Amino acid sequence: MDAAPAMQMTSWTPRRAVAALIAGQIVLWTLVPLLTHTTMPLDVVREGLAWGVEWQWGYHKHPPLATWLVDAAFRLLGDLGPYLLSQLAVCATYVFVFLLGRRLMGETEAATGTLLLAGVYYFSWPTPEFNHNVAQMPFWAAGAYLFHRALHEDRTMTWLTLGAVAGAGLLVKYSTALLLAVMALHLLGSRAARRRLLSPRPYAGLAVTALVVLPHLVWLVRNDFAPFRYLEGRAATGASPLVTRVVEPVAFLLTQAADHLPMLALLAIAGLVGRGALAPPPAGRPVAAAEDRRFLATLALGPVLLAALASLVGGFGLRDMWGAPMFNLSGLLAVQILAGRLPRFQPRRFGLGVAALLVLTPVVYGLVATFGAALTGRPRRIDWPDRAMAGALEEAWRAGTGCPLRIVAGDSWLAGLVSVRASGRPAVLLDGEPAFAPWVTPERLSRDGALLVWRIEGSKTGIPNALERLGPAQVQSPLSFAWPRAPRIPPLRIGWAVLAPSACQAQLA
Repeated sequence: MDAAPAMQMTSWTPRRAVAALIAGQIVLWTLVPLLTHTTMPLDVVREGLAWGVEWQWGYHKHPPLATWLVDAAFRLLGDLGPYLLSQLAVCATYVFVFLLGRRLMGETEAATGTLLLAGVYYFSWPTPEFNHNVAQMPFWAAGAYLFHRALHEDRTMTWLTLGAVAGAGLLVKYSTALLLAVMALHLLGSRAARRRLLSPRPYAGLAVTALVVLPHLVWLVRNDFAPFRYLEGRAATGASPLVTRVVEPVAFLLTQAADHLPMLALLAIAGLVGRGALAPPPAGRPVAAAEDRRFLATLALGPVLLAALASLVGGFGLRDMWGAPMFNLSGLLAVQILAGRLPRFQPRRFGLGVAALLVLTPVVYGLVATFGAALTGRPRRIDWPDRAMAGALEEAWRAGTGCPLRIVAGDSWLAGLVSVRASGRPAVLLDGEPAFAPWVTPERLSRDGALLVWRIEGSKTGIPNALERLGPAQVQSPLSFAWPRAPRIPPLRIGWAVLAPSACQAQLA
């Protein structure tokens, strides 16, 4: 592919093309949401900053690493931090995919496979919301790259680094185990790869993985494996066995295929779709060896098929966004499959297609974020008046208690918003459930009290049962806040109450 004049990217070398993709991704997908969101996305607040006030070795839903990362980014850079962090994760994924592609095929093929990822849904629209799915992406890509290096080079440091990356991936989200399972299947199923099992190096890498996750394992034991109980309830859909074992896995696979439709458009624009696409590549092309083709197919398709199979056998539901880290290698696989059309590749058209997609998608995203609430009459999470809300509640708390605000109790979204914008980042008593927030001990709750918050919808204004169980609280008059982007929509109504702190004399009536 590199040798053919038709395949040259004019003045753009493959590395420059990937660098341009990375630059565009960081600039556009960081600035557009930063400038158009009123507040940060749901998971950034709910599973990042609301938890990250207290750095723990685990939380009631997930392992800790993604939470640590987003909290550190926010502490360092404010609102810019989580948006930039998310795009750095995506771009690190691009880098590792390109590095792996160079090992499997020519450099231009590697760049083409990397740029094709701009046409995969998970690399664009969802990325402003840094969450555990986005956080997994670079660890999966790095794992695939290091695994290939380890198999072919068998160097101790490579195996140890792979073990560390695998451990870090598990500290982001347990579903990284799917990738590790597929790696194990390839290791056992390939005669060439099985030879590595005779060396102590893979086992040393496995030991590093165990060391990395050991503190979290200790936390799991001490907290009665709380995330697994959450996962069990989350995966259970309550639907019939036919739905959970057949319909949902099939729907999951179809959704993942639909998420690749823009990539198919890029392939068509590039001239890689048409007669002869599945034919063997012409002689002289730098294509992957048979063993590497098996490697790429296994790691690209194995995780999603294994997830669907597990759902089919286990009868649990699948969430579409769980597929986010599973398709880092889609572009490389497409280039490998369509090698017969490589002589007809149109680099200029392809580059323009990628550039158009890279620019137009965030522009449309920004327009939806700016005008969506006003047009639909339904504000989204990014439209909440968080600063006004937190400012008013904190001021009322201080005026009534004479104490600084130390604890906010409520659902993790609403209480998290107040915590993010209040001075000093008060701790969040998640959903008013002490088991979800062990850092709020009974002694601490008694000493510092808590601001209880909930959203009022309809005519019911009383304190929710989950918060009422915390103790006798003084319910206050509700507060109303206009939606910043849709002032004609009925205002947001917030109920609140004071669980009086013993450290101060509560003055509220």
